Amino acid sequence: GKGLGHITENDVTKAEGAGATIIGFNVRPSPTVEAMIRDKNLHFNHYRVIYDVINWVKEELEKMLDQEKIVTELGIMKILAIFRRERTNMIVGGRVELGKIMKNALVRIKRDKLLIGTGKIIGCKVGQQDVKDAIEGTECGVQVEAKEKIEIGDVLEVYSDESKVRKIIFLD
Repeated sequence: GKGLGHITENDVTKAEGAGATIIGFNVRPSPTVEAMIRDKNLHFNHYRVIYDVINWVKEELEKMLDQEKIVTELGIMKILAIFRRERTNMIVGGRVELGKIMKNALVRIKRDKLLIGTGKIIGCKVGQQDVKDAIEGTECGVQVEAKEKIEIGDVLEVYSDESKVRKIIFLD
């Protein structure tokens, strides 16, 4: 709600029903209304500068926004060999068909073009050398942390996933 003039008992009742914050711009509540605000445990913000009100509203709106999820496709690897299987960890070998494979990247495990699971690359080797990534056309070995068992012929789709805090921008 909005209104001109002093903050009234009716304003406090409306704010309580809506779970709202009472904002006073160059006005203060009377002592009776101020006591009512305290008794009902409501939030009261007093402002003298309009930009402070705008900044407060912007901050409150940003708290309501979900984070933006950014998924970046990095590469595709075809599995050619299984070297070691453990309960939640596998070492597999394959060829990077597209893009690049990176340590600490996430993977989608696909069999016959169907998604069978997800995991994370926790190690990458080209030959006997530990590397951060392997580029397209390279054969490499990767250590994958996943619940599903990877088999020869499976495809690993490698991607990164990050969350970004969304901001509100007021245009002039």
